[in-house]
Amino acid sequence: MRDISISVVLYKTDAQEIQKLLNCIYSSNLSYKVYLIDNSPDDNLKHKLKEYLQDEKTEYIFTGKNIGYGAGHNIAINRVKNKSKYHLVINADVAFEKSLLKELIDFMDANVQFAHLMPKVLYPDGSVQYLCRNKPSVQSIFLKRLMPGFIQKKYKEHLDKYEFKEKNYNDFFYDVPFLSGCFMLFRTSVLTEVNGFNESIFLYFEDADITQRILQKHHNVYYPLNYIYHNYKGTKNNFKLSFFAATGLLKYFRTWGFFG
Repeated sequence: MRDISISVVLYKTDAQEIQKLLNCIYSSNLSYKVYLIDNSPDDNLKHKLKEYLQDEKTEYIFTGKNIGYGAGHNIAINRVKNKSKYHLVINADVAFEKSLLKELIDFMDANVQFAHLMPKVLYPDGSVQYLCRNKPSVQSIFLKRLMPGFIQKKYKEHLDKYEFKEKNYNDFFYDVPFLSGCFMLFRTSVLTEVNGFNESIFLYFEDADITQRILQKHHNVYYPLNYIYHNYKGTKNNFKLSFFAATGLLKYFRTWGFFG
């Protein structure tokens, strides 16, 4: 059984970004298998990544159409049942030091009560991304995504509570209601137990949904002692991504309620 399996869902992704992530993974002293799930309209990335795909530990899977973020990861999740101890769901725009994965696995090995972990997440400039969150509610999402800054300031206390900003991100947090999908380290057995991601959510808030489903039976942890860099670009100025976020949120609300 491998230490870890890793899935990365791609869609017209910058090849250099993928290469940077793969170099981070390859530097880890672990037994691993990487699955690159390409939802792009063509397989051009396969040719751009040819050098990396010669490694048998990296498998490229071309879906032929954009089947969605969760559905893409589920392709890999369905392949690694009983083949890896941990499974990492990760975005292509993430980078980390070579010690990170082993450190996180060692922590999970020593703390068997946790099924799901997220480390500290930083922007490329080193500032913290506040990606530990309370359950989404209509009010918190409406304020965060749709309201101008001067109105957000009036509700700062509410928004800070939603993103755990009133807490110290140098501390451990436990049973966080919503951990970001940019880096989700799971016990593979637990992913199998919950049947992976909800494929009816095309993009965005599938991470909130899977966090809630895992918390029904298990515990999660925010691990502050090591970190990743996440080159997050946002959705506010992209109509298509904003639409996906809105539809994903509506499906999340239908399952878990509108009021957090």
